[in-house]
Amino acid sequence: MTLDYAEIRQRLDAALAKQVFFVAGAFKSGTTWVQLLLDAHPQIACRGEGHFGQYLASDLGNALTEYNRRIDTKNRTVFAELLGFPLFGREHGMFLLATAIGLQFSRYADDPRHPRRRREDAGQRPRPAPAC
Repeated sequence: MTLDYAEIRQRLDAALAKQVFFVAGAFKSGTTWVQLLLDAHPQIACRGEGHFGQYLASDLGNALTEYNRRIDTKNRTVFAELLGFPLFGREHGMFLLATAIGLQFSRYADDPRHPRRRREDAGQRPRPAPAC
C-alpha cells in the first residue's frame, strides 16, 4: 500500500481548518449522552472519546522526552565535536499532537456511516461539520 502524503496533508489541512470543540466533564456526568445528542445533528460529527490528553499527549510527550535523551547522549559523546542533531522542543511536541488529532478528525469526513455523509451521497446539500 502506497501512502499519498499530499492527499493526507490536504485532508489534514481541511480538518484543522474546521471549527473544533471538545466535550469534557467529570466521570459519569453525562458527557457520553451529550456526545450522542451532538452526533445526531447533521452538521456535527462526534465519534466517542479520543482521550487525546490522557493517552496521546502523555505517550507522545514521553516518546519525545526519551528520543531527546538518547539523541542528547549521542550528541555529547559520539558527536561531541559537532553541533549535534537538533532536539525536539515543546512547540514541536504540540505541533505533532495537533497533527495527530487532525489526522483522526480528517477520518470523520470519509466515514459513510455518518448521517451527514449519507445525505451528501444522496445528492443533498453538504454542510460543514465541526468535529467533537
